[in-house]
Amino acid sequence: MTITVLERKGDSVISLKDAKAFLRITHDLEDELIRSSIQAATEWVEDQTGKMLQEKKVSFVIPLNRKIRERAGLFLRVWHSSGRSLFFFPIQPLIELTKVSLISMEGELQEIPPQRIHLNMSKDPAFLMLDEFVGWGFRFECWVGYQDNSLVPGLLKQAVLQAMACFYEDRNDTSTLYAKTAGLLTPFRHVGM
Repeated sequence: MTITVLERKGDSVISLKDAKAFLRITHDLEDELIRSSIQAATEWVEDQTGKMLQEKKVSFVIPLNRKIRERAGLFLRVWHSSGRSLFFFPIQPLIELTKVSLISMEGELQEIPPQRIHLNMSKDPAFLMLDEFVGWGFRFECWVGYQDNSLVPGLLKQAVLQAMACFYEDRNDTSTLYAKTAGLLTPFRHVGM
């Protein structure tokens, strides 16, 4: 699933000062490289867990056809019942669902009125129910992420630090990235949603 970031709020989950302390670096010569390693590590952890660490407005598309979803690497269960499509929201934590559009078979967008969208945010992951529509898929716009860095679980912060160190120190070989972070990320993976 391709997630397009439309707008960002707040600071990075890991500060430059914390990253440099973790790497045991005292000079400023490679600050830009460290910043880009922090950003890459944050995006990698988000991709691996579906947990957005920074508050941001994003858009993404979910095809209605299961085979198209699976070819795109989106293994998301969608149930069709009583004229409705039901599924777990694939990105967490969800702050606000701002817009849902139906994508027609011709590729045209038609905004879905809020009264036809039923969202349960009391669960993790959030559960979404849409009235049954005929079309190619749905396009979502929403605010996701932790609104305060202090709310980001410590294991995810540690995973960002480990991944950042791998991107920084092993720039030419990140083959150990998964091994270094797997145990930290496992509790946050939703399997078979």
